[in-house]
Amino acid sequence: MHFYRCIISQLVDQQQWDDWYGRLAHEESCVSYQTPWGEIADACRRVLAWQSRAYPIAAKIIDIAEQPDMYRDRPGVVWQGYRELNVDG
Repeated sequence: MHFYRCIISQLVDQQQWDDWYGRLAHEESCVSYQTPWGEIADACRRVLAWQSRAYPIAAKIIDIAEQPDMYRDRPGVVWQGYRELNVDG
């Protein structure tokens, strides 16, 4: 099976973001973020479903890159990377 590295872009709603359980203290000025994900087999189709569990506004996939690695594992999300913040100001 093929392995894909996907990058999503996630907008945040400032009112929801301020109280969101997943926001870290230094992220209060965030207006959006990008996060890399790794997925086996489905060219990042499962990534958006997993991201929707993390935040209520729909994310967008901004990049998909098939990696040279091949796997014999089950299809699915393998990992999620750190958020890269876009801040206001």
